[in-house]
Amino acid sequence: MTTTYNIAVAFNQFYLQHGCVTIISLLENNKELDFKIYIIFDGLNNKDKEMMRELVKNYKCKLIFLEVQDEMFDDVPIKGRQTKVVYYNLLIPKLIDEERLYYLDVDLVVNGSIKEFYEMDFEDTYAIGVEDWKLFDRHDDFDMNKNAKYLNNGSMVLNLKKIKQDNLYKKYMECIQNYYEKLQFLDQDVINIVFNGKWLTAPLKYNAISSYVRKSFLKNTYFDKNETLEAYNNPTVIHYTGGRKPWHYKSRNKFRHLYWKYLAMTPFKNYVEPDRTILNIIKKNTTMFFDFFKR
Repeated sequence: MTTTYNIAVAFNQFYLQHGCVTIISLLENNKELDFKIYIIFDGLNNKDKEMMRELVKNYKCKLIFLEVQDEMFDDVPIKGRQTKVVYYNLLIPKLIDEERLYYLDVDLVVNGSIKEFYEMDFEDTYAIGVEDWKLFDRHDDFDMNKNAKYLNNGSMVLNLKKIKQDNLYKKYMECIQNYYEKLQFLDQDVINIVFNGKWLTAPLKYNAISSYVRKSFLKNTYFDKNETLEAYNNPTVIHYTGGRKPWHYKSRNKFRHLYWKYLAMTPFKNYVEPDRTILNIIKKNTTMFFDFFKR
C-alpha cells in the first residue's frame, strides 16, 4: 500500500507566490513520494487555484483547498506586522481529518528528503519539530513546565490523532483569550503553551531558521556539534525567519539563492524585488565588500 504524505500550508493572496515556492521545492526534492497538500487559504480566486493545480500536475500530488473567512478571527487581536493569517495553522485540527500531518510555513524552502522526518515516532507526544534556541524564557508567564523546550512551528509533524483526542483546538482558542497580552509570537506561543513541552525534538536540519545558518551559530555549545554543522552547511528545510525575506533585495541569508532557484519554476519567475534600488544595491555591495576582508 502506497503511503500518502499529508502536508498543510496556510496563506492568503499576498503570500501566493511564496506558497508556490514552498510547494514546488517540496515536490522537486521528494519526487518519489505521494502527496496530499491541504491549502488553508483566504482570498485566492479560481484562477489562482487553477494555476496551482497546473504547477503540481507533473508530480504525485493532490491539492485540497480549504477556505478560511478572515471574519472567523474578528475577535482575535494581532500585533505589529503580523496578520490574522498567522492563526490559520491553529485551525488544522478543526479543518483536516488525518492522523499525521506535516505543517510548513511559506517563508521557507525544502531542499532535501522529508521522508525520515515525516515518519518519526511520536512516542505519545503532540508533534515533532526543531527547538527555537534562546527564544523563550517566559514559562512562568504561562504556567508552563520549566523544562519545556520551545518549538519553532514553521516546520513540524503533527500527531493530529492525539491533538484531536485531547481537543487542543479548544485549548488554542482559550489560550489566545487568556494570555493575549503576554503573547509575543502569537500562534507559535499558543502552540507551545498548549503543548507545554509535550513534543519531540528533531535534527536542526529540518528547520534551519535564519540564526542557524549564520557563522556565529557555529560557536554555540547548546546543540550537538555535528547537528549544528549539518544545519549550517546542508539543511533540509531552510526557514527564512525574521523581517528580511529572500524576496527582499536586502536579505543576506546564505541560502537566499534557493528561494530564487525554486521561484524560477513558478509563474512568478519574473518577480523583481521592490527594494532593489540603486541606493540599496550600493549599500549591500559595500557591506559585502568590507565583510569579505573581515574574514
